[in-house]
Amino acid sequence: EARKEKNGGLRTSTRYVLDKTSWKATFTAGAELQFFTSDVSVYGNDKGTRTQLQTRDALNANQYLVFVQSEIDLPYQFYLTIGASVNYLKYKDQQSVTAFNLLTKKFDPDISPRLALLKKFNESLSVYGNISRGFSPPTFAEALPSTGVFNPDLNAEQGVSYEAGIRGKLLKQFDFDIAAYHFQLKNAIVIQRTADGADYFVNAGSTSQKGLEGRVAWTQPFTSGFIHSLGIWSSVTINHYRFKTYEQSGIDYSGNPLTGVAPDIIVSGVDIFTKTGLYINATINYTDHISLNDAGTAYAADYTLLGTRLGYRKAAGKISYDVFGGVDNALDQKYSLGNDLNAVGGRFYNLAAGRNFYGGLKLSLR
Repeated sequence: EARKEKNGGLRTSTRYVLDKTSWKATFTAGAELQFFTSDVSVYGNDKGTRTQLQTRDALNANQYLVFVQSEIDLPYQFYLTIGASVNYLKYKDQQSVTAFNLLTKKFDPDISPRLALLKKFNESLSVYGNISRGFSPPTFAEALPSTGVFNPDLNAEQGVSYEAGIRGKLLKQFDFDIAAYHFQLKNAIVIQRTADGADYFVNAGSTSQKGLEGRVAWTQPFTSGFIHSLGIWSSVTINHYRFKTYEQSGIDYSGNPLTGVAPDIIVSGVDIFTKTGLYINATINYTDHISLNDAGTAYAADYTLLGTRLGYRKAAGKISYDVFGGVDNALDQKYSLGNDLNAVGGRFYNLAAGRNFYGGLKLSLR
């Protein structure tokens, strides 16, 4: 396969600020115009040698949108954001090998509003919430997958997102950020595979994606002694993603876990920096089991990755250098990375690297 892609775009916007005694508002309006072209030629393959041209597609996409947004600073440290955009998109595929064939796909105009409110209690604590509706058309690679067949029936994904969160700092050293969300997606685009391993994409009805994300970090500086600073941090992601309504080839997958998403991911780390320039970073990553097919009958096992990095940083005049070395997957876990979802014959897995070591030198000129 050979691809030649060219992209371009234009954007214009106007901004107006209204400043009153008790409140302030910023109004923005504008428009965008984007052009995408992709010439895709697929040839035969004879032991790595390109042979006869099999298919040739000239893909074109024209997208334009208009948008408005207002950001309002209200009394009592409330901050309100209201915005919306209207999106227009058209795909065109010109096929020209054995005969000229023109296929087009024009998406219905989509209105995407957004409403967000933030309350700032002080410099160390704020809460927020937002509601938004989104529009995500299929990419060129999804509209023209490796099967070489342009799919004009593939529709854009549309979703509504609800999110609320709190972030802040305690005792000047402890930071936290917690958010919960519920994303309802219609016309979800999911990958399928043919018997020979070629991929194609279909709309999978609707999905429900609920999640909780949190991050905490503690940093302690030291004014005396060998250590300059010590940092401990951890992030947790909890996903409850399900097919809400999804039927394919007469099989109902509604209620099954969303393919390719781990229910739980935990990443933690320790960072130690010394006054001499010596430092060490250590991270541990736990990823839960992952559903590999829409039927929910095959899963990639959970795994835990441990990595460390030891280095030395120093500055000499205008040059600073960083000498470092480390190990990834120190526990030598056997796990699959970049899984082939819905692969035929159970060919889901791509074995990731085992325990491996690295080193390097980084120079910077100031």
